[in-house]
Amino acid sequence: MPTDHDHTDIIGRLAGIAPDGPVATLREARPGLTRASQANYDALFDAVDPVDLNLHERALAGFRAALLSGRGPAREWYRERLVAAVHPGPDARRTRERIDHLVEAYPGGSGWLDPRDRVILRHTDLLTGLPAQTAQADIDALRAGGLTTRAIVTLLQLVAFVAYQVRVVALLRALDQAPVVDGSRPVSNDLLRTDADDEAVQLPAFTRRVVDWVPRIETVDDGDATPEQLEIVAEIAGARKTGRTYWATLAHDPAVLRSRHQLFPETLRDKTTEGGAPAADLELAAVVTSRVTGCVYCASVHARAFVRSGGDADQVDTVLAGDPTGLPARQAAIVALSARLARDPDGFSVTDLTLARSAGLSDLELLDVGHAAAMFAWANRLMLSLGDQSVDGTD
Repeated sequence: MPTDHDHTDIIGRLAGIAPDGPVATLREARPGLTRASQANYDALFDAVDPVDLNLHERALAGFRAALLSGRGPAREWYRERLVAAVHPGPDARRTRERIDHLVEAYPGGSGWLDPRDRVILRHTDLLTGLPAQTAQADIDALRAGGLTTRAIVTLLQLVAFVAYQVRVVALLRALDQAPVVDGSRPVSNDLLRTDADDEAVQLPAFTRRVVDWVPRIETVDDGDATPEQLEIVAEIAGARKTGRTYWATLAHDPAVLRSRHQLFPETLRDKTTEGGAPAADLELAAVVTSRVTGCVYCASVHARAFVRSGGDADQVDTVLAGDPTGLPARQAAIVALSARLARDPDGFSVTDLTLARSAGLSDLELLDVGHAAAMFAWANRLMLSLGDQSVDGTD
């Protein structure tokens, strides 16, 4: 059953990775990514004490997020989690049929979808499909639906995690296919079209300048923080003033924040001494994903990190401007891979690795770059839904 605690690598299971296959060997070189990804899944979906957001609600949001992400294996996995939460008995066929009808037909469903379920599903839809459209009113709607501040943070972490998870699964499945010699799609300006470009959303211009971020909910610094919350914020933020507000916002669910912080730095650290991708490649993947998703804040932070890591400032500026056509082969390939994984994980395939392989990236480097792109499908959704971004004019 999906609720068993015996599973120690859900992503590997969903990707169908053979224990003795080449992708399993690749992943053995990155045990920290596998362990930390699983720790986040456990904290979100198998919480021992699911405070303010119960296991049924978590499974409901997970199933809807996976459903909206396409036909991949995560859809069936989370459906079975929801079935187990609603009807834990052995004969769950009718429950499964009702779930398929009600959740897949939402917002037209009824039945056991109470008002709180509906507000959870509404925000799940928005955060999965159009995160750049989220606004203060959407946070207010969650509050009006009965969700506490902690429940809101947990819900957003959970939906954003599924966005990460389905992209890593898509990457691993592509790596597990036999390489193809041709068939790669050309690099074009359309690759970097922001998902909000066709909608009535006014985003600040993408830039390397400092971008401000103001939370839409109170931080733990604003109220009666618990020792655990203060400890995790201090551990992550340290003495830095920049970034503390964001961590203090996520610290409403300290267990999930702690698990996530095991994964985030592991994803972005330079791996050249281990035969993997340099930090500049990983930062470029972060910038591209942020450009596609519409997170001006994340794009700004990681464009500057790209330059600090040895990347060319003019190259990242062209990415921020939405024109990757003149980039060198390696950078163009990273842009193409990251953008396609960000926009369409369900359609991502071995063909989307061809350009990067022809540009000289090894499969281990592809694993590293793909994880970085997937990580920012998660990070962008948190930044966009939990706060407002604006350019402050500082270099």
